[in-house]
Amino acid sequence: MKWLQDHEVAINLALFKRYQFYHIFNPNSSKILNYDSYKFTNVLFIVVVTSYNIFSAMCFFTDTVDTIDSIDLLLMIFIYSIIIISLLKICVLLFNADQIWDLFDLTRFDFLSSRLCRKNVGILYKYRDRSITITNLYQNYSTLVFIIWMIVPLVLNTFAMTESPNQRYHNIFNMQYPVSASIYNNYYYIFYLMEIAMGIFVLNYSMIIDNFLISLCWAIIAQYEVITTAFENIGNDCKLEKLQKGKKNNSFEAYEDLKSIIMDQKKIYTKLKSFYRVVWIIVIFLIIIDSVLLIILTYSFIMICSSAESFSIFNILKISTAFFVFVIQLYLYCYLFDVLNDKKESVNLGIYSCDWTRMDLKLKKILLIAMKFNNANQLKIKATPNKIVNLQLFSSVGDDNNLQHCHGYAQNN
Repeated sequence: MKWLQDHEVAINLALFKRYQFYHIFNPNSSKILNYDSYKFTNVLFIVVVTSYNIFSAMCFFTDTVDTIDSIDLLLMIFIYSIIIISLLKICVLLFNADQIWDLFDLTRFDFLSSRLCRKNVGILYKYRDRSITITNLYQNYSTLVFIIWMIVPLVLNTFAMTESPNQRYHNIFNMQYPVSASIYNNYYYIFYLMEIAMGIFVLNYSMIIDNFLISLCWAIIAQYEVITTAFENIGNDCKLEKLQKGKKNNSFEAYEDLKSIIMDQKKIYTKLKSFYRVVWIIVIFLIIIDSVLLIILTYSFIMICSSAESFSIFNILKISTAFFVFVIQLYLYCYLFDVLNDKKESVNLGIYSCDWTRMDLKLKKILLIAMKFNNANQLKIKATPNKIVNLQLFSSVGDDNNLQHCHGYAQNN
């Protein structure tokens, strides 16, 4: 597949190119020692981030760190959870880079080749505009939240620091390190820059991947709506002069349209299977971790509000802004997979809505076979054996039983 242009696809390709995310999957990118330069750079970055977090986690095994209070401990669990899910996302996508590159073909405006599908390509443009708006807003809001987290510790260090030599300066994530407070304070800006690097890692390997998967979901939803509309128009879009040519010619045209639409639907289904095969582990663990993170942030918010510390408003600002990031993230995943399931199932309604009463017996049998095929292929991502990823799951993420079932299902798979 050639290098795609922004106007050729129904996703926010400009955003992914801006963050150099699209380049990771291009098999024709530049090489370093016979290795893909973008993949090599990202693997190196993953190794550095993992080493950094191992170094930070060593604080739990040394005596140089002061006692960690409950709020800092919760926030540390929060940060480590974000980094873990970010590492999982990028590792899964790098491991399946060829399949991801192939999925970009699904987003093309000319992916569907049948006559009736091409007549409804305007649906893709409608969803493309929606996808670009949502992904830009989500990425910009996530960036704004990170900027707030960057500014807050500088303000606290300026106005809310005591003269105690054992008090550590506030940092972006307040991660602990196996060094004494005096060493930490003396080299504070080094640690500050390290945490900035962690924030950039999360923005590039978590939020941008979320936007990519969200864009893919919108594209698949749009393609299924095109298929449904094409089925509805079989036999209904003939002009008066065509109707006057006789039933035989109309039946032949309807047969050709039906055959080509079914082939297009098969292409989408093949891509959807590949998409689910790659992202199911990301979606399952994201639901589990996001649910835990929302609980952690809620407890942290309550504890900070009940504390008597001055300048607690800044910590409240940090937690509340981050809280909405993960609410939006979890909602978008559940909402889009819910809509995707509905669009896939609505194809049968589109088939039934076509002008099948005027078709001959052969066409009616093909329509019936197509409907049976759709009913037999109930492809969905499930959080548990009995719960699919949809809005109903989003409304019950705080239920402890649901979290336990999701965690057990993820381990079993």
